[in-house]
Amino acid sequence: DAAMYRAKQSGRARIELYDDVLRDRTQRRHEMTEQLQGAIDEQQLEVHYQPMVNLTTGKVASVEAFVRWLHPTRGLLRPGDFLELAVETGLDTDLDRLVIERACQDAARWHEALGDAAPRVHVNVTARTTLSGALPAAIDHCLRVTNIPPELLCLEMSEGFLMEGGELTEGRIDQIRSLGVQLAIDDVGTAATSLQQLRRYRLDILKVDGTLVAEMSASPDGDRLVGAAVAMGRALDLQVTVEGVEDATTIGRLRDLGASLAQGHVFAEAMPAARIEPLLTLRSTIARADDDREA
Repeated sequence: DAAMYRAKQSGRARIELYDDVLRDRTQRRHEMTEQLQGAIDEQQLEVHYQPMVNLTTGKVASVEAFVRWLHPTRGLLRPGDFLELAVETGLDTDLDRLVIERACQDAARWHEALGDAAPRVHVNVTARTTLSGALPAAIDHCLRVTNIPPELLCLEMSEGFLMEGGELTEGRIDQIRSLGVQLAIDDVGTAATSLQQLRRYRLDILKVDGTLVAEMSASPDGDRLVGAAVAMGRALDLQVTVEGVEDATTIGRLRDLGASLAQGHVFAEAMPAARIEPLLTLRSTIARADDDREA
């Protein structure tokens, strides 16, 4: 199996031998899988949050949850270091449920402290998790235990998954929507989005992928690409969030294009819940600086 997988990765129509290199790689993968399963079972994973800033008020309106794994020998690992393995081994569903539980717990604490000013918490879920018949019940349980308003939880699903989805996808999304949680299409700009499918799913939020934002600086047509994605969201009455914002100059351009929220390192990187809490009541200094320049 390992040799066949490597042959496919290398372009197919070729021969690969199962040798010592593949044997070592397979052993490391097996060990990593066991370690990840243990980390999930023993609640050793952390959840960090990155703010999404309202481009009109400069305040944090939402936060996105990112899982982190404090590995015993490799240190703090980001999703790129283990999420693919989780998907390949079927651990992504357990991982997503753990993040949803943590996100609801933190949302409950923030709602108790801030009331209506509490941020909405976004959680990315994989295709397998979304299609799982157990997900609606798991969400309902978290909402009941934490007693948070359901609209404070938003599930993000990739553009590619939603555009390829069929009746099962639509049925699962209807079940989740019936709980009152928000739904977002993520990574817009990485696949062929269909307006008809977006309308069918009755989503709440459209997130423009950071690769389109990078084009704003790299190409004369960059603003048009982002503008088209924003216009599509607004035409469907969706709140539009732009990801991957890296500099203050882009903020004003996004405002002109009609984006509602922005997310990126220009505001803050993902950080533990305790560190992000002071930001939830502050107006973004980046947004203030941008306002000062306009004045």
